[in-house]
Amino acid sequence: MNNCVGCGAISEKKYCQRCFSLKYYGQLLSEEVKKDKALDIINEIDKKEHVLLVVDILDIPNDFSFFERFENITLVLTKRDLLPFDISDQKFIDYFEKKFFSRVIVVSSKKNYNMDRLYGVIKKYQRNYFVGFANSGKSTLINKLLYNYFYQAGELTTSVMPATTRAMVKIIVNDKRQLIDTPGIIDETNIVNQLSIEEAKELTPQNTIRPVVYQVKEDQTIVINDQFFFFVKKPNVIVFYFKNVHYRRVYKLLNLEKKIEIDGEKEIVVPGLGFVKIKKPGELFYKVPDYTKVFVREPLI
Repeated sequence: MNNCVGCGAISEKKYCQRCFSLKYYGQLLSEEVKKDKALDIINEIDKKEHVLLVVDILDIPNDFSFFERFENITLVLTKRDLLPFDISDQKFIDYFEKKFFSRVIVVSSKKNYNMDRLYGVIKKYQRNYFVGFANSGKSTLINKLLYNYFYQAGELTTSVMPATTRAMVKIIVNDKRQLIDTPGIIDETNIVNQLSIEEAKELTPQNTIRPVVYQVKEDQTIVINDQFFFFVKKPNVIVFYFKNVHYRRVYKLLNLEKKIEIDGEKEIVVPGLGFVKIKKPGELFYKVPDYTKVFVREPLI
């Protein structure tokens, strides 16, 4: 019995049935890696190994504490092409400078952005473990590295849906260096986990997101996809960095029970959707689906 080259699952053939269906027919057979199992697999990694924590730049988690035990960890912020390039990379790097990461690299697999710098770090180590949350772009990143620098086709299965990788996948390249993919950790509050593959594809942006700015001069509620509601009192400025969604506004306070006190410029994160920048102090009333949980952070950009 062998392992599927696409996701690491036990398989009699090169690809398991799930990866074969996804790779050649675009059909995803439902089979999740449970959160605890993904964490257990990552816990098998020795703390002294080189670990690359791959994070979607639009979906930065609130808590990194699980990864603090690693002594040499590179934070890789992926999908840089989704945010405007007039935003300096240094903003992202400065944001994480006081955390436990050994280094921070901002990349785009799609645009080949900063891939040389990332490869320069990887080639220093015999083993490179790629970890992170589901749908962060780990497998896509590894496939691009294989294509660019090791002259072989990347065969890891990729998808817009979470939990595509189901076990530890070790790839030995031409100089015996190992690139090791691990299952993504499922965040139950991420909206992508609640979507069908068709809905996830529709939500996933293919090009740079253009921020949507509302100059609030009178009380109003911003409604997104008829599921997410944000209300601020005048005057204020709200900037949305959301994925493929549609907006409308209502000039009154709807029945929104949850409230956040904003004491200065802040960002409100909706896992899987993006974030909202609030420019001025005030009260933010909001409503989101029960399965998700927003959080407040200091401005990333």
